[in-house]
Amino acid sequence: MTFGGDDAPCAQTSVMSIGRLGTKENIRHSKELFDAICTGLGISKEKMYISFQDAKSSEIGYNGTTFFEILGK
Repeated sequence: MTFGGDDAPCAQTSVMSIGRLGTKENIRHSKELFDAICTGLGISKEKMYISFQDAKSSEIGYNGTTFFEILGK
């Protein structure tokens, strides 16, 4: 994978949650994830994207049903 025109170490990360993401939360999550991933893998912060998805419970399946049914909402 290349990022910014070169093949230096880089990453693309996705975070999905049901109801636990938002503007303020994502700022905190981003800082913590960038720190952990960059330290652990030696990737520069300028060489990574994090994508956040706050999914509806009806959009995530588990164990033959969805979290809408499991959580009752």
